Amino acid sequence: LNCSYTVSYFGGLQWYRQDPGKGPELLFLLYPVGDEKQKERLRATVSKEGRVSSKQEVGQSPEALSVREGERLALNCSYSDSAIYSLQWFRQDSGKGLTSLLIQSNQREQTSGRIKASLDKSLRHCALYIAASQPGARLELRCNYSSSVPSFLFWYVQCLNQGLQLLPKYTSGNSLVSGIKSFEAEIKKSETSFHLRKPSAHWSDSAKYFCALRDTVPGLQGQLKTHLA
Repeated sequence: LNCSYTVSYFGGLQWYRQDPGKGPELLFLLYPVGDEKQKERLRATVSKEGRVSSKQEVGQSPEALSVREGERLALNCSYSDSAIYSLQWFRQDSGKGLTSLLIQSNQREQTSGRIKASLDKSLRHCALYIAASQPGARLELRCNYSSSVPSFLFWYVQCLNQGLQLLPKYTSGNSLVSGIKSFEAEIKKSETSFHLRKPSAHWSDSAKYFCALRDTVPGLQGQLKTHLA
């Protein structure tokens, strides 16, 4: 496998391996000085006298965590080599590639929105915290459909002891549509998605949300995708 880069100076290059259903595993951390190194059946080199550090052993606890959307969570990570250059946290949605959340090098704490990460190099430990949703936070509910030619798409909300109320709907034209209560939704046909968003959510928005194709709406028959928020 070959990898090329455009910058003349870099702090480190990293190779990862990812088994099906598992998170990325760090294989090598390469610096722009030194010589070629090999670990077990793996070998990595950097042109212009690059070298490879020893293989890192990285462990995450818990390995898997199931929480309701908007709840607080914490993940812990330990590693074996004290001479580490940086640590990275990634997010991976189902069926999609990795999205970088935070990169930590010398900062003991780093924050990005609801996400905070802490790093203690003396203990070879880092932790990721995601705070619970608060009033005024941005809201996004995701919906993916399987129909190859969706003529209409709808979002509904159902508050406690009330009937369904129509939010944004897509029929044709602009991919971004707006609805009541500052809700908006965008259809992306290439991703077969119709995600619902609100820039600032409030406790009054707590309800059940439904995403539907046109043929599931009359009489509320068929299957609706349900979101609790």
